Amino acid sequence: MQEAVPQGEGAMAALLGGDDAVIAEVCVQVAEGQIVAPANFNAPGQTVIAGQAEAVDRALALLAERGVRKAIRLPVSVPSHCELMREASARLVERMASIAWRMPAVPVVQNVEARAYGSIEYIRAALERQLY
Repeated sequence: MQEAVPQGEGAMAALLGGDDAVIAEVCVQVAEGQIVAPANFNAPGQTVIAGQAEAVDRALALLAERGVRKAIRLPVSVPSHCELMREASARLVERMASIAWRMPAVPVVQNVEARAYGSIEYIRAALERQLY
């Protein structure tokens, strides 16, 4: 994942107290050709955004005016769960193709759709999607 986005070029920030729709709208508004988007909806009023560092900073500045009570820049080396991870996701897909897969013995709930894995194909697709 680090190869997909060199350190310092991406960022993530946790937002407390904001409206999800407003956060998504602000990300689109400040993108200016860069990537910034909601990455995780952790709980009502707690959202994480991710993308290119400059775009994340622009979003944080505007979100402070739009009702976000607190913004915490996260100390991460890559901006997970956003479009910047597409390359890493593609590499993961290539790597997963060489693995002999078996269904888990117990149900495993994945975090993309909060559903239990139902097939090997679903496991692979969910692992791919969770990166971006």
